[in-house]
Amino acid sequence: MTTVGCAVGVAVYILALEVIAPRHSALPLVAVQLVTMAVLGLTFSTSELIEQMAAIANQFNSLLYLSLIVTATPIWTQAVAQRWVAAHEAALLYTLEPIFASIFSFWFLGESFSWRGIIGAGLVLAATVFSQRRR
Repeated sequence: MTTVGCAVGVAVYILALEVIAPRHSALPLVAVQLVTMAVLGLTFSTSELIEQMAAIANQFNSLLYLSLIVTATPIWTQAVAQRWVAAHEAALLYTLEPIFASIFSFWFLGESFSWRGIIGAGLVLAATVFSQRRR
């Protein structure tokens, strides 16, 4: 059920951003999102946070990288790009994310593709192409 809730949340976010992004600067939109994520993250992790302070201090550079490069940059990129890209086109691009993740893990980490993964990637690509076919 959590997966369905997340999917609905992402869909609503993409649709809302299609309306909001053209009317506002990207930086304030991103700032609000990041502050919201930080507050919610701290709220839900407070009980574990004190116990993990040493680990957090030891991994501060990794956390900084994850915060800026992996979290803030894609949110900013989406807020800028959705000024010109329709929500349905953005959603289609997001369906390709697992395929890109697999390709990059193959190139950079030496991961291997299983037949199951190759078939799954083919199905995702086929569904994406089929959904864009003109009637």
